[in-house]
Amino acid sequence: MRQVFFKLANVSRHFRPASLRAKQTGSGLEQYNQEIGRVKQEAAFNAVPQTRNPDAVGVLSEWFEQESLGTPAFEVSGDALAGIGTPESTQEIIDWAQDAPDEGARNLESWLSDVDDGKVKEALIDTLGNIKSFESTQVSAVVHKHTKLPDANDQTAFSTSSMLSSEVKAP
Repeated sequence: MRQVFFKLANVSRHFRPASLRAKQTGSGLEQYNQEIGRVKQEAAFNAVPQTRNPDAVGVLSEWFEQESLGTPAFEVSGDALAGIGTPESTQEIIDWAQDAPDEGARNLESWLSDVDDGKVKEALIDTLGNIKSFESTQVSAVVHKHTKLPDANDQTAFSTSSMLSSEVKAP
């Protein structure tokens, strides 16, 4: 992934718009540097979600955990983790979802919609068996919609163990 960023930086150095080259002198230099930084960042943010390499989960998880909901780094990290679609990358998303605010439900809906691997869904369902609830009822509803499990925050939902213990045994 570092190679992608370095290549993007090299490309931007050689293909500068004429308006930016003109600003390289005097007070326009700072503005020029800011614009170059913005272009590089935009290119990187557009490239990161295309990453499908499971080895990138560690780096993406760090960005995902450190950035705030709504920031570009958070958004592209979540998009990339969902795009990788492994149990490990999906687990990172679910770990975040446990404490996510209501505003995170939109992101989570998009990310879980991207996860289409049956094995990943099975791992997600297994993981949810160990989670008691989510901070946000909206986030919880999204997770349970995608796993087809009863909502963990729903007080009327029955657990498997409670259903088994209430079964009537034949005489």
